[in-house]
Amino acid sequence: MIRQNNSQIPKSTQEPFPPDELSYSNIMLSLAKQ
Repeated sequence: MIRQNNSQIPKSTQEPFPPDELSYSNIMLSLAKQ
């Protein structure tokens, strides 16, 4: 349960995302667009 919840973190939540370049880029783009 914890793993699934951690794997699917809502974008609204500001939690430490996994060290994924794509994920990081997506977050940066999302923040930039907002």
